[in-house]
Amino acid sequence: MLKCIKISSISLKELQILYSLNFNHLKNVVVDAPNLREFSYKYKVETSLSLIRALDHCNSQFFPLAISPITNAWFVKLKKFLTETNIFKSLVLNLVCTHLVVAEEEQLRNVVIGQPYKLRELKLRETRPWNTLKASLMTFLDGLFWCCHPDVLSITTSLENSAAQVIVSILREKAQCWKDPLKSIEVECIESPHLLSYLYQLEIRLRLSW
Repeated sequence: MLKCIKISSISLKELQILYSLNFNHLKNVVVDAPNLREFSYKYKVETSLSLIRALDHCNSQFFPLAISPITNAWFVKLKKFLTETNIFKSLVLNLVCTHLVVAEEEQLRNVVIGQPYKLRELKLRETRPWNTLKASLMTFLDGLFWCCHPDVLSITTSLENSAAQVIVSILREKAQCWKDPLKSIEVECIESPHLLSYLYQLEIRLRLSW
């Protein structure tokens, strides 16, 4: 049962650490790779991760394993993980509908872990139809933006699902509220890259100003 990984290499350029049923007991990961260019990490937020001497232009993506339902405690763990590792530029969430439920009464604003983590991009990907209730999506976004402030928000959903449009509407309302840290949003592009395939996906890319 592997619980710790330590990697040291000056020639390592790309690295992926991926969760699996036979690889699910990691407690600590240490990577010393000064020439690392691409790093993908798909694992639990409870695992300790340290990336030593990685260059600033290393393209690092985090694919956290979301629990169902998502709770405020999970948001706390996510923010703590992002802040302590301080290496990730992109965050990718592959979500099913049951993930979009916050099931605890504890208010995140009463939890102090510093400022929201700055991200280059936050990607939300629908793997099953999302709950399109505005209140559910608003609560979910509040939790995400308590954790991080992305420069770009990318949303991928099926064409049959109105979740993306609801999210855009929520963001516009938030940008108009003087109490909200979100100042403005700009739709950069709307695409249907798989319109001729069975996927029928809609991709929306938004530029956020905080």
